[in-house]
Amino acid sequence: MDRHTEMYMDLISTELISFVIVLSILLDRYYLKRIRVVVPDSTYVLMIYSYLAYLVLDLFAHRFIAGSSLFSGGPDRLIMLLHLLSFPAIIMHWTLVIDTNLMTQRLFRITLFTKLMLMGVLTLLILIDTFSVRVFVGEDSTFCATGVGIYLITFVGCLFAFSTLMTFLFSRHAQRVHRSLLSGLIPLFMGISLILYAIMSRHELFTVGSAFMLLLSHLLIQHRRFEFDSLTGLPNQNGFMSFVDQSFHRDQLITLILVDIENFRNLKEQYGIESSNEVLRQFAGFLGLIEGSLSVFRIGGNRFAVSFPDRSHNEIVRLIGIIQHRLESGWSVFSEKISFHLNIGCIQIPRHVRTKEEMHDAIDFLFSEIKIRRRQSVMIYNQQLMRRRQRQLDVISALRSALASPERVKVYYQGIFSA
Repeated sequence: MDRHTEMYMDLISTELISFVIVLSILLDRYYLKRIRVVVPDSTYVLMIYSYLAYLVLDLFAHRFIAGSSLFSGGPDRLIMLLHLLSFPAIIMHWTLVIDTNLMTQRLFRITLFTKLMLMGVLTLLILIDTFSVRVFVGEDSTFCATGVGIYLITFVGCLFAFSTLMTFLFSRHAQRVHRSLLSGLIPLFMGISLILYAIMSRHELFTVGSAFMLLLSHLLIQHRRFEFDSLTGLPNQNGFMSFVDQSFHRDQLITLILVDIENFRNLKEQYGIESSNEVLRQFAGFLGLIEGSLSVFRIGGNRFAVSFPDRSHNEIVRLIGIIQHRLESGWSVFSEKISFHLNIGCIQIPRHVRTKEEMHDAIDFLFSEIKIRRRQSVMIYNQQLMRRRQRQLDVISALRSALASPERVKVYYQGIFSA
């Protein structure tokens, strides 16, 4: 086996291993959906499909152009140049998928236009160079493309990768940022591996490393599925507290509308489990359609939370009115009309609460107050309620301190006499 053939075998083996990894990810996603497990993030599936296209082009190119004259012009050379073009192309697609979560819509449109223009210029240059043989040069004996073209591809690919990396690093205070370690790790890895390819003329690291990046994304996302409710597909209590914690760290102003279906146990006994579950699904879908809502969470069996950007008192009243108006028409479930009553509360971050613990206590206190008052099914957390809650916490703290020191407790007997 000569050196040329040995190099081809190494490349094809790497691509086949990568293909098996990606196929395993897709099969696992198919199995999870078949057993109705919530898969929280599907954006990386677009990255998987583009990577499969890259692998198919790689395998085809390495198989087709073996033993051909690649640096003298013609169709064989075009295939080789398209193979080289696939490196910045897949980096562009992957970084654009990440950019959608890191940027505002306006900034993303500018970035999209810029990257497409650069990619279009590079593609046009490659098509022209298919016959001119000036930008990409090399020797058939070594199968190494050199010249200005390789550095140009490396520059464009690295520009795509490191621009996304910079966005990731400096978007800490953006309102729409969904930060994840992989959002920075993927462009960093792809940029470095492309530089190594330009230096070493071997792209095994880029190919198999990208497959492992997808595998790592899949595993991390599967870990996140424990933050989602399997019935409604909404983030659960764990996902809600993660959202609250992130809001505190970003100093975001968030308005939370909390809804609790009253006497849901009676609803379940009257209509059955299947119908009550369908009610929860339909109600969750309605909450997600409310104008301006950021996220919807199922934070308990019959309790939901809807997050909005900071809202004024009048806007909060309007949103609550929308929910109450929808309740009047009821819910059609399996040819039955089902109606129920809601307890509704509102809490604003960080105006009313500043920690996860305070959030948990405030929610419990808010709904306990609603149940105590009975006739008041809507309550907005305010300064008066905050003082009352603080008073209760002070009393509880004093009682705990007293119980810790029994000698400080004085017990009095008060007799009760019948008249």
